[in-house]
Amino acid sequence: MTENPLGYEKISKLLKDFAIPSIMASLVGSIYNIVDQIFIGQGVGYLGNAATNVAYPFSTICLAIALLVGIGSASRVSLCLGRKEPKAAAKAAGNGIVLMGIFGIIYLLVGEAFLSLLLKAFGATTDVFPYAKQYASITLIGMPFLIVTNGMSNLIRADGKPKYSMVCMVMGAIINTILDPIFIFACDWGIAGAAWATVIGQIFSFILALRYLWRFQTIHFEKESFLLDIKESMKICSMGISSSSNQIAVTVIQIIQYNSLTYYGALTKYGTDIPLAACGIVMKTNAIILAIVVGISQGTQPIIGFNYGARQYHRVREAYLLAVKWNLVVSTIAFIAFQFFPQSIISLFGDGDELYFEFAVLFMRTYLFMVLVNGVQLLSSSFFTAIGKSLKGALLALTRQTFVLIPLTLLLPLRFGIMGVLLAGPVADFSAFMLSVVLVGIELKKQKNDYLKDYKNNHNELAALKSKFIPCPHCGEKVDVTEQRRNLLLKYEEGVIKKGKEVAAQIEAAEEENKKIEEQDIKFRDTKKLELDSKLDEIKARREKIKSDLDFEVMQYEEAVKCIKSSINKIEEEKRNIETANKIAENIEANNAGVDKKIKDAEEGIKNSENRIAQLKLAIDAGKQYNSIKVKKQAEQIGEYLDKVTIQFE
Repeated sequence: MTENPLGYEKISKLLKDFAIPSIMASLVGSIYNIVDQIFIGQGVGYLGNAATNVAYPFSTICLAIALLVGIGSASRVSLCLGRKEPKAAAKAAGNGIVLMGIFGIIYLLVGEAFLSLLLKAFGATTDVFPYAKQYASITLIGMPFLIVTNGMSNLIRADGKPKYSMVCMVMGAIINTILDPIFIFACDWGIAGAAWATVIGQIFSFILALRYLWRFQTIHFEKESFLLDIKESMKICSMGISSSSNQIAVTVIQIIQYNSLTYYGALTKYGTDIPLAACGIVMKTNAIILAIVVGISQGTQPIIGFNYGARQYHRVREAYLLAVKWNLVVSTIAFIAFQFFPQSIISLFGDGDELYFEFAVLFMRTYLFMVLVNGVQLLSSSFFTAIGKSLKGALLALTRQTFVLIPLTLLLPLRFGIMGVLLAGPVADFSAFMLSVVLVGIELKKQKNDYLKDYKNNHNELAALKSKFIPCPHCGEKVDVTEQRRNLLLKYEEGVIKKGKEVAAQIEAAEEENKKIEEQDIKFRDTKKLELDSKLDEIKARREKIKSDLDFEVMQYEEAVKCIKSSINKIEEEKRNIETANKIAENIEANNAGVDKKIKDAEEGIKNSENRIAQLKLAIDAGKQYNSIKVKKQAEQIGEYLDKVTIQFE
């Protein structure tokens, strides 16, 4: 794996290489928001500016999600790379990319579903609402692409390629800036044209960022890297919570400010729309300075994270202090511009009446009075996130926005009216600056102690090698022991070199022997391979023959089975015929037995008839002799009976 320059390159060079591209990317993003505002102001009017201001919380919430996952995963990657844990770094990056996509889609669906309700909550007035709804409904389509692009840009910087990260952001801004006048003026799409130009620019940036997945140098992805792990996701979110919470707090304060300005503005000569439009212009102007500070912060994040993981605390301290110096230079220039040239800046965003410029100038001078120290809080929050202490980072992020600014924005107007909304900003900035100085001072002191402790441990090891003078037992003079050790070492080295040459010769001989053995082994393996191949061919031939014989035997067996089955069928048929014949024979035998019985009965009847006939004949003869008429009649009747019996018998 390529050695990361974050661990050895000069801090000033690293900060220049990493921070300047980040500043350019953030600055271009802020500038194209301002260009949007300028074109909308010129093409639609100050109601269009007010509409984009009301819809702006959607962008800040989107950025909060991107920071939650992007900063969190990039911080995890930097720490893991500093600890020489490349697999853990790849897992953190892969899970971060998956979370970006999931959160982006969920955000789009929720935003579109509750669009009207959210715009009213953001402070949209009756006149501003139609413009805001038209603008926000289109820009929400690009939010998933924006989340992935911003998140990936942090991972790309952690991989050591801040310039590519800058190109991703700058290309989208350039495309948006080119399309804005075309869609707004040439196509006459008004505020919808500005929204579509923004979405198209975000899609181009998304494509460029996604292409870097195959170009990571210090991170090597595997399929398992993109399997969502709950524990890893929680670690990522915990490390990005400070930056994200700061952005969420910005969103909340925007909503509270917009509603406070419209409410208290209605009680003054400025009305509801002028404070709302002026606030958006001042905030987006300040966003240029914040973009530079955020760029410096993002540039220092991988430097601080990597060196903290590698326990190079002196480099961590140097990077943070150098970033603060850069921030002070930028903040000083901004302070001069905001305090001495406010009307010139505001007039860039379009024309307005006297009241509009009066309030806008007042707002800029008052609200941005502490811009000199405002960036220290952002740098300090990012510093704690980079070293893995996300709770302190979140505390600093929430101090200005949640713990100070929101309560002051709600309470001060009760006493000072709309001026109280303006005064809440500088008071919150100074409070956050003081807390940042205290917490960072404690942390740097702790790191300094740890660094000194490590240095002492190393120093003790080196001290044993320093020269020590002891008295000579013969002359009493102090002798440099290290000189004696050096001589012994030289002799020892000579012996080692001599022994090394002998060992080298033995190694060469052993290598030659190994080469011979390898050659013999190769020949043996080739011979064995030929033998095995021939045996394998024989086995294949035998297997084919056995297979053909088995096929023939199986065929014969199947034919025999068919014959046996047909024979069995014939036998069963014969059996059925025999059973039928037996039944017929039994019936015949039964009939024959009845006939035999009848014959016997007939024979007995014949015998009886013959005896009777004989008796009757005797009686007839006797009757004839007596010539009796009565007897004669009886004899005739008996004769007729005998004739009938004879006929029946026959």
